[in-house]
Amino acid sequence: MAIALVLFSSGVYFAEQNEPNSKFTSIPASFWFVLATMTTVGYGDLVPTGTYGKIVGSCCALIGVLTLALPVPIIVSNFKLFYRQECRLAAIYKLNSQDVSPPEYSLYENSNGYAELNTKSSNCVNNK
Repeated sequence: MAIALVLFSSGVYFAEQNEPNSKFTSIPASFWFVLATMTTVGYGDLVPTGTYGKIVGSCCALIGVLTLALPVPIIVSNFKLFYRQECRLAAIYKLNSQDVSPPEYSLYENSNGYAELNTKSSNCVNNK
């Protein structure tokens, strides 16, 4: 993200360098525009006026969305995996610590070929 910040700040500065009434006076001054654009905040206090500046700003917004959005499914998948594991461990702990009749708990094979504990009275949500 830091590399993209420097590259897009330089790109916007050089694209807007010869435009009249441009507020992009230096590369560090362009950092604020790129940071607000890449994080999809887009305050609107700095706006490129030239065609090339708008193209660089559009690419900056696209790269920012992709950079921030790509890790989300991985994080959600890992969270779901750990949550399921905690539910299984809680059910096994409950089974071992209490005198529970066997029909309430049973093992079954899921679609991935792994054994899972099927509980009728589990507090965890059984999402697939």
